[in-house]
Amino acid sequence: MLLDPERIRATIAAEASEALDMPVTLASASVSIWPRAGLALTDLVVGQPPVVTLHSVDVTTGLGALLSRRIEDAEVTVSGSHVDLLALLHVVERLNTGSSGAGGANSTGSAPAVTLVNVKAISFRDVEISASGKTATVSIESSLSGDRLDVGSLVVTTPVTTLKASGAIESFAARRAKLSMTADPLDLDGMMAMLAGTTGSAGSTGPTGPVDL
Repeated sequence: MLLDPERIRATIAAEASEALDMPVTLASASVSIWPRAGLALTDLVVGQPPVVTLHSVDVTTGLGALLSRRIEDAEVTVSGSHVDLLALLHVVERLNTGSSGAGGANSTGSAPAVTLVNVKAISFRDVEISASGKTATVSIESSLSGDRLDVGSLVVTTPVTTLKASGAIESFAARRAKLSMTADPLDLDGMMAMLAGTTGSAGSTGPTGPVDL
């Protein structure tokens, strides 16, 4: 089966733009079938001015499961990207309240076309996140199974500090997580300033050193 990369690129950009109700551009896209089904994207830009810029995205999953409309043992790698956190949160809020005008693939309440079983590797490498004039570079190695996200390694680097964490978000639905964190040196002012831009409040300072949540 011959897959036209240009047609794939145009289709992904058009459908993403319609779903998000904002411009989406994509430099290139390619699809692989064997030995695993895969999709590789280059320079995906969401919004104008850009809200999210993904330089490189690679997604693979088991072909047999995919033919049965299941995503199992998938792997996702995102590298060299930039996210405007505050703008992204506004987009998510707009989509959640249904003001985007996009009905979504499952707006009728019907069963999903594909069932997500697990993602055995989720890697974000050198992803730059900005908020409130502050910038942090994030790298994470994790895996998703059902409602649980296991975080093998999370490293957040700013011009002032490096924060490292590991643990798990035990349940997204229950909002329950247990993470162990260390920061060297601890930059509470910088963390609170970044959080203030996303919550509207600087909040209070927390404990230093390893933290269990």
